[in-house]
Amino acid sequence: MTFDKSSSEPAASVSPLPAQAAVASLPAARVIVRAKDMRKLTGIPDSTRADKENPKSPRFDPTWPKKIRLGARSTGYFLDEVLAWLEKQRKA
Repeated sequence: MTFDKSSSEPAASVSPLPAQAAVASLPAARVIVRAKDMRKLTGIPDSTRADKENPKSPRFDPTWPKKIRLGARSTGYFLDEVLAWLEKQRKA
């Protein structure tokens, strides 16, 4: 931010910093929901969620949102995929 030397007010035309311009050109970030929060969002217990993700399970659901590895012992899901799945289930 630049200041006018005659006052303590910022100058009227402030050019964005190079980092701000770079961030503005990036696509919008996707929100990740932790696996433990999926139960709150969907109302589906952890065991049923695991069955929906397991291709060998009779409850396997290929439309279920894909799991994302966040670390050695943590997973998450993209919120937009979860909400889309919920909306599809409501319409079915």
